[in-house]
Amino acid sequence: MSILERVQEVHSSAPAVTAADIAACRPNQAELVGLTRRLWAKAVFIGWLAVTSYLGLVFVADGLVSGLIFGTVLVFAMIATATSVMHDANHGAFGSSRRLNRMVGFSGDILGASSWLWRLKHNVLHHA
Repeated sequence: MSILERVQEVHSSAPAVTAADIAACRPNQAELVGLTRRLWAKAVFIGWLAVTSYLGLVFVADGLVSGLIFGTVLVFAMIATATSVMHDANHGAFGSSRRLNRMVGFSGDILGASSWLWRLKHNVLHHA
């Protein structure tokens, strides 16, 4: 039996997915509120990490070791901003306001990325 025949056999014997099955997987309103709070808490923590590590790098670091520690934390905070905060905002997860999501998604633009290009490449080409 060829691979193509095997794939066709598996797909033909799989049960059909109904609208009720899909609806059962969606979170309820209380779960959405909790997830949104966690998302905001994550963004605030990443922002706090970026600001405090930057201030530590500028005003506290007085040697190579402390400079490397603050610098490393700052790099991780910037990466987390670009890959997590911008990603969530460009998917429209920060709230129901499109303006809010665009403003938060702009955090990637501040770091040198393009939120417009990211939305095109990720949301349109990748998820389409």
